[in-house]
Amino acid sequence: MFSFSKKEEPDLVEVLDQRRPSNVDAMNQQHRKSVSNRGLTGASALTVKQSIFPITLVTILFFLWGFAYGLLDVLNAKFQNSLGITAAKAGGLQGAYFGAYLIGPPTYSGWIVRKFGYRWTFIAGLLIYGVGALMFWPSAVYRSFAGFCGSLFIVGSGLSTLETSANPFIATCGPPRLSEF
Repeated sequence: MFSFSKKEEPDLVEVLDQRRPSNVDAMNQQHRKSVSNRGLTGASALTVKQSIFPITLVTILFFLWGFAYGLLDVLNAKFQNSLGITAAKAGGLQGAYFGAYLIGPPTYSGWIVRKFGYRWTFIAGLLIYGVGALMFWPSAVYRSFAGFCGSLFIVGSGLSTLETSANPFIATCGPPRLSEF
């Protein structure tokens, strides 16, 4: 369907020699109607049509962590029954989950966005989220309440990292005149 001739597709050396345009550069090049396949662009340099795909992917991420948050109350009820804990102790699960939202964005999540950009912050957030989800298995085998709290903290860390990058990415993706900034 999509085929690039050798002339259209940049070499690895050409890509590595380019720098990403800043927001100021993107605003100065606002008159451009399309983005070349040979250059690197920022999210604000995309046209409306080009920004549909990345915005759709990030919207799917919004649904993923909304789904994870919706499962939190269901997990609380199941943990109370299976582990024999009180409702007050089960509140520690929510404390662990939302504690990660308190710690993550001002510390490591913001640093990842500034140092590596949106893409790597999305990848890091999904990896942290995946590690937290995998940590549920040993916690369930050992029926460990502390393990479940740690797992939920790691899941919350991954989701807070995703939100740290997703919210500004959505706001800046596409033409600056349509941005929320």
